[in-house]
Amino acid sequence: MTSHITITKPEVPLISIITISLNAGRDLEKTLTCTIKQDFHNFEYIIIDGGSTDNTIDIIKKYEHHLKFWSSEKDNGIAEAFNKGLNHCQGEWIGIINAGDWYEQGTFTEIAKNRNKAEILYGFMQYWEGDNKKEIFHANHNGLHLEMTLNHAACFVKKSVYEKIGKFNVHYKYAMDFDFLRRCHLQQIPFFKIDRELAHMHYGGISDNFLATYKEVRNIKINQGHSQLKAHTYYIYQILRKSIKNLLLYCGFHKMVDLYREKYSIISKINKGI
Repeated sequence: MTSHITITKPEVPLISIITISLNAGRDLEKTLTCTIKQDFHNFEYIIIDGGSTDNTIDIIKKYEHHLKFWSSEKDNGIAEAFNKGLNHCQGEWIGIINAGDWYEQGTFTEIAKNRNKAEILYGFMQYWEGDNKKEIFHANHNGLHLEMTLNHAACFVKKSVYEKIGKFNVHYKYAMDFDFLRRCHLQQIPFFKIDRELAHMHYGGISDNFLATYKEVRNIKINQGHSQLKAHTYYIYQILRKSIKNLLLYCGFHKMVDLYREKYSIISKINKGI
C-alpha cells in the first residue's frame, strides 16, 4: 500500500484523514473520491473497516493506491475504530470522517491556512436529505458544557492534543466524540471556528438513536464533574425538545420545525449570544 502524499512545500502540514466503515459499500466511494480530489495534496488517508461483508473491501482495493493504510477486521465499536486509525496517523493535523460523509472542496486548504490559530479547528456541517440541501449545522464550541455543539466530521485536531488528552473512550457507543471534545474544552485546549462549511452529511446514522445518545451525554457530563441535578434536568429537556421536533415533522409541519429549531436550538442561542 502506498501513501497519497505529495509534499510540494515543506512548511505546509501533513494532514491525516481517518475514515471508518462497516458494510457501507454504497456510501464509501463518495467519501473516498471527495477526499482524494481535495485541492490540498499533503495528506495521508487511512481506512478502518469493521469487517464488512458487502462490497466495501472491493471499493477499498479500487482506491488502495491512494491510501497509507487500510484494514478490515471486527472491532468493538466506533471508538475502537477511531483509535485504531489514530495509531497509524503521522500528520500534524487529524480529521475523522465516516463513510457516507464528505468534505467540502478546499477544506484541507482551510486547515493548512488556519493551522497556527488553535489546536482544534472546526467549521460548519451541511446536512442533506436525498439530493436536497437542508440545514447547516453552525457549530460553536462554547456549548460543549451542555451538549455536542460540534460535528466531528468538520473538526480537525492536532495530533499533540490526542497525545495530551488521550484517545476516544471505548466505553461509549454513541457519544465518544462529545466525551473527547468536552475533555479538550475542560482542559482549555484552544479551539478556532472557521466560518464556512467544511463537511457534508446525510440525515440518519448512529445518532438517530437519540435516547441512548442523550443518556451517554448525561453520563459523560456527570463523570466529568457536572452537577448531577443539572445533567438530569438537561437530559429531560433534550428528550422533550427532540420529541416535539419529531412530532412536528410527523405531522408535516416542516416550516414550524425550522422556526422551532431557530428558537430552541442550543447552537442558535450560542451563536446569537443568548
